[in-house]
Amino acid sequence: MIAVGDDFEFGILGETIVQLHGQLDVQRIGAPRLRQTLAVLLTEPRRRVSFERLVRWIWREHERPPKNPESTFHTYGHRIRQLLLGSVSSARLITVDGGLLLDVDESVIDYGQFRELITRARFHHRRAEHEEALELVTAAVGLWRDRPLADLDSEPARDWRRRVVHDEWLPANELLLDTQIALGRYELALLRLGELDRRHRYEVGLVKRRLTVLHALARHSETTAYYLATHRWLREEARDEEAGELRAHHESLKRRAPVVRSEECQVPPRRLPREIADFTGRADLLDQLDALTGAGSVVALSGLGGVGKTATAVRWATRALRTGAGVLFVDLRGVSPTPRMEPRVAVESLLAQLGYPVAQVAGGAARARKLQELLDARPVPVILDNAENSAHVQALLPILGACPVVITSRQRLTELAMRQGIPSLTVGPLSPSEAVTLMAGRIRGRSGDEDVQPLAELCGGLPLALTVVAERAASRPEIPLRALANRLRDSTLLLSIGHDGDGPDSSLGAVFRLSYDALPAATGRLFRLLGVHPGAEFGVPAAAALGREPLPVTRRRLDELVGAHLLEQPGDVDRYRMHDLLLAFAAEEAEGDPEREQARERLYCHYLHTAHEAHQAVFPRLARPPLPPVVPGGEARTFSGEAEAMRWYRDERTNLTALIGHAIEAGLPGYAWLVPHLIAHAFTRMGFTSEIVGAYTAVVREAAGIDELSLASTLNDLGHFLVTIGDTAGAAGALHRAGEIVGRHDEPMAELTVRMNLAALAQREGRYEAAAERYGDCLRMARELGDDEREGKAEHGLGQSLARKRLLEPAAGHFERALRIRERLEDPAGRLATLTELCAVARMAGHHGRAEERGAQAAALFDQVQDVSGGLRLYLVLAELALDRNRLPDAVRCGRRVLELASPAADATAEAEGLDLLGQAWLRLGERKEARDAWQRAVGIFRDRGERWRASVLDRRLAELGPEPVIPAARDTSGEHVLWWPHSNR
Repeated sequence: MIAVGDDFEFGILGETIVQLHGQLDVQRIGAPRLRQTLAVLLTEPRRRVSFERLVRWIWREHERPPKNPESTFHTYGHRIRQLLLGSVSSARLITVDGGLLLDVDESVIDYGQFRELITRARFHHRRAEHEEALELVTAAVGLWRDRPLADLDSEPARDWRRRVVHDEWLPANELLLDTQIALGRYELALLRLGELDRRHRYEVGLVKRRLTVLHALARHSETTAYYLATHRWLREEARDEEAGELRAHHESLKRRAPVVRSEECQVPPRRLPREIADFTGRADLLDQLDALTGAGSVVALSGLGGVGKTATAVRWATRALRTGAGVLFVDLRGVSPTPRMEPRVAVESLLAQLGYPVAQVAGGAARARKLQELLDARPVPVILDNAENSAHVQALLPILGACPVVITSRQRLTELAMRQGIPSLTVGPLSPSEAVTLMAGRIRGRSGDEDVQPLAELCGGLPLALTVVAERAASRPEIPLRALANRLRDSTLLLSIGHDGDGPDSSLGAVFRLSYDALPAATGRLFRLLGVHPGAEFGVPAAAALGREPLPVTRRRLDELVGAHLLEQPGDVDRYRMHDLLLAFAAEEAEGDPEREQARERLYCHYLHTAHEAHQAVFPRLARPPLPPVVPGGEARTFSGEAEAMRWYRDERTNLTALIGHAIEAGLPGYAWLVPHLIAHAFTRMGFTSEIVGAYTAVVREAAGIDELSLASTLNDLGHFLVTIGDTAGAAGALHRAGEIVGRHDEPMAELTVRMNLAALAQREGRYEAAAERYGDCLRMARELGDDEREGKAEHGLGQSLARKRLLEPAAGHFERALRIRERLEDPAGRLATLTELCAVARMAGHHGRAEERGAQAAALFDQVQDVSGGLRLYLVLAELALDRNRLPDAVRCGRRVLELASPAADATAEAEGLDLLGQAWLRLGERKEARDAWQRAVGIFRDRGERWRASVLDRRLAELGPEPVIPAARDTSGEHVLWWPHSNR
């Protein structure tokens, strides 16, 4: 049984006990099952634990569970409440929704206290405050007195115990050992390792620390013997990766030289740039530096100019100053307006920092030997800041061999990484929250986060940008922050601020220019031409079109830009991304380039013709508009099949929509109006209907330069997609305008297309009689024209209109004819839509078996085509069918699928319908809170869309549920956000 201290009442790091008013009262807890119930609740304080889950935790596999868990746990709950009555912890037990919830502060549970102590200990350890860390971690480890939940032996309890031991107990002991080692208390560390050996002998983290301690105690033969025995055992157990890790650690120990004080240099060097007082973020990066830096180690920090490489290195180095070891720092000026510092001069600078009289040693080789001698005797951390490339520091590293070295550079030091295995860490932009924190502090509290955030977003997480913008805001208090943010959206102004004549130009543009000027001429050309690209991310073929160079040459130039941190690769080997501020800088540089307009047309031509190829690969039977001829260098890429083409659509989605506006601004409407027609079907399949509406709207808004029939085609398609998202007023305007234009031309196919969409509009507005009449006219017209595709659409639309009028048998006949046509045309998306409607009609007619058959066919087809709009309708119908058949888990699954699909499709009505069906399923499952949450959300959507009668139906259901029960506010300690139904992972 665990011994309990005075600071908490509940213990689960052993046998479960309770201490009330300072008096240990085990007897009042009662039977073992009662204690075990309390133990499970203590693992998740302030969270509901269902009766079913309590049974799985408490009753072992071979034991017979209670026949009525609800009655059993109501009894246990009553006895636990009596126990808790009047407790100093003010703990309360609540029965809620088929489960128990223990409302208790985690700080009165030994497990919660343990975790809090470890968090504080890690904070002090990272700051090299080892005495404070040791005191905290010792107290934390002391709370463990036996196995966690020692009186529970079910499979869930064993899983929980294994996880806690592996993820928390062992890391806590490793932290304890690390603090003892940092303080030189090797004998104590060895004793602790002996205690841990009994159960965790071959944990590699503990083995490595034992080797470190034995090495520090100069027990070299014992170190070697222990290493060999453990390494052999790991290999025999096929734990090769851990064996390799152990070997690397042992080798690093052998390379460590003893620290001997030199009589020549007694004062620790400490010449560092001033540390930034409000340094923000980088905790993970600093932890990585701590882990990688030891005696004789070298780590490279690389990143974009202005991203904070030097500040991060200085922050790391200040820890060395706290220990009294000192630190050396030299700015190599690799990318700088002034000439770079050569290795010979760097050696002299480092000797001077050590206090050694440099003039007493003649010649560069002799000075290098003296520096090496001094540092071998007394290694200290060294920062080589702003290296130009690997060659710039190559000669210095052997001299600094005994020291931990951190190199910062705008270049990826690939050669060092490849030849010497030097790890490289990339310093990236700050996170959005960190950027807001940094800027808010620097503008001295002028406004809240909601005003600071737009300014911070402009800076893209670059500390230099945040600094110069914050200085501009702080020095001009009369300008509101939001007004300043609007002004700085002009990228030219944003890149130029920071240069006020007081010293060298330190603006963003000047910092970027140093990296740009250092590029080879051909690579610099590609960089500035990328400034005309419509988006920050792109593929190799698009870059090749801009530069009019072969793919292999283009790829090599892009890799050079990645090495200079002017580009990054977000994950795909053939995709690249440029920071928004760098893209603005590149666009400025491209302004004066005589190639800019030709490069722009090559790029637009490449995208347009590639979209044509992708459309043909995915929708081979659909018509496509005629294209302008290919300009030299703007050739399209081709696709091996539908999957590759759809992947291209997904990758280039943002660029394709942005290209429309860019082409209009550039005076190239001939490119702009064609793009939406070549991306609409693919975007609809992926669920991005709102983006298609935006694309068509942009073309219609700037219709100058487009012929009448092209404008009519665009208006027609815009109307179609406005009907899809429920904007019936906008759809009516677009379709009637398209009809007027078509009426002036003899284009029967165009006229039929507009009529089809007007029929769909009438149906969406609930005018089913008019919709059926219009679809009938379209069906006759399509047959006369011999247009099978539109005949199938008309049959499908007519079936929908009749089904809405509850004329189910004739509706099914039209759907069957539509299905046959679409099967003949090999139209999978059309078949999916029609099969879904056949499922719905069969369900409404009460033919559930036939409905399930059609639903299964549609679901298999959806898995194949992944048509989001078709999937939305399908899963709504399947949810209704599951409710009819009382298959409630299936109804919940289908309802959740609707919500997943509705978000990218921006289909709010479908989302509300899915929430309505989810609410019905939750209510039947007895989950009243989840039902209430779903219906309340649906009511809001229906009201926002003007569908008041549907909102009123749900209001009545909510009223029937009664008032919402008041549950004490739970403190979320998981750091995770959940969906609006709290048990979505069950």
